[in-house]
Amino acid sequence: MRQHVVPQFLLRNFTESGEEHLLVYDKQSDKVYPQQLGSVAAEHGFYDFEVNGAKHSLEAALSMLEGRAAPTIKALINDERTTHIPRSSKAWVALFAATQLLRTRREQSRNIALNHALREGIITVGGDPAKATVDSVKFVELTPETNRLDCLRKLGPMAAYLTEHFDNKLWVLHKTSIDDPFLIGDSPIAMYNALNQHPSKSTIGVAVPGIEIYLPISRTLTLGFLCPTIRTFLRSTPLAEEWYLAALEGTHAAPMTRETTRHMNFLQVAHAERFVYASNEKSFDLVREMISVEPAFRTGLKDR
Repeated sequence: MRQHVVPQFLLRNFTESGEEHLLVYDKQSDKVYPQQLGSVAAEHGFYDFEVNGAKHSLEAALSMLEGRAAPTIKALINDERTTHIPRSSKAWVALFAATQLLRTRREQSRNIALNHALREGIITVGGDPAKATVDSVKFVELTPETNRLDCLRKLGPMAAYLTEHFDNKLWVLHKTSIDDPFLIGDSPIAMYNALNQHPSKSTIGVAVPGIEIYLPISRTLTLGFLCPTIRTFLRSTPLAEEWYLAALEGTHAAPMTRETTRHMNFLQVAHAERFVYASNEKSFDLVREMISVEPAFRTGLKDR
């Protein structure tokens, strides 16, 4: 069964009006091609797995979650405000965003990369991976299939844990023009931390002070989940724009300049494990530019 790593209801918001397809940029091959929505960001049996001979699937639970979150996301697109979201609806969108962070191919790649890094670290200090423990837990080297199973089994509990960190952020809509649209990648939850930089370690994480988390919800709107410390910082600086401080309260969407739209699209390209989606060919100029400057962008960022 073909299963979507990015829901169709979300992808549809990035198509031209009335169209049922998107253009796909493959970062590995540099090819661009049209694809029907039913096949975009989809893999056969991606959420199916087997334990002790018993077959399981996350597909039904994910479809239910999408059904709960979709009406509120549609309302955000129509209303362009976050202040009128009912508490119960907000909780479903927070869970949806947390789940979207964890349900992609990039998350599985990140998990196995971390496992391999731990193995190399054990060997570097003279240890034996077969006998080592990490935080009192025996280290187990993951194969591609055991890694997939590990990620799928942890998805539900981890999403439930992370939901609170999406819920307690400032929910801010960011708006661009239809002539300068947002991209969406195969791992659409993108994170950045301008406020809290460190010279030697990552400050990217859903609970890290200063974190900015972005989810594009249409060609012209991106939903931001921003750490409240950002508002505190902006209020303390005379350089803060009053219109953006007002947008942090959720009463209207913050208009993006061409530069800030480019920054958000940069994050989509950088986080995408392989594919980036748009409704027109010109939108992929940024993808080509980024890869030409830094070939590492052909795969998604792994730090978090």
